[in-house]
Amino acid sequence: MASTYSIGEAARATGLSVHTLRYYERIGLIEPVGRLPNGRRAYSEDDLWWLGFVGLLATTGMPIRDLLAFVRLERAGDVTLDDRRAMLLRQQRSLQRGIERLTQYLEAVEQKLAHYGGPARR
Repeated sequence: MASTYSIGEAARATGLSVHTLRYYERIGLIEPVGRLPNGRRAYSEDDLWWLGFVGLLATTGMPIRDLLAFVRLERAGDVTLDDRRAMLLRQQRSLQRGIERLTQYLEAVEQKLAHYGGPARR
């Protein structure tokens, strides 16, 4: 029999809160989770993997509407590979722009620290 995980175990394994797991299921970011005879959620290894991936995309700043669009494309199968790739490339560009902005901010702070008397530490 395959391993299953309670909602608390799934939360710990994915780094997402219990509230977030319920929310993701409610809005359709994940398929409805299996249930035990007592009605409690029983997450599978596949559920945990998918939650980890969706959580990663959310952490990158991908808006919920884009996450939902990505999930719809994923569920539609391989005919949507180009669309999913395009979405991930857009997210990659957004992350790169964010890194560039943060690098500029860091450099400005380091310059000010140097101005205040000494080298900045990283």
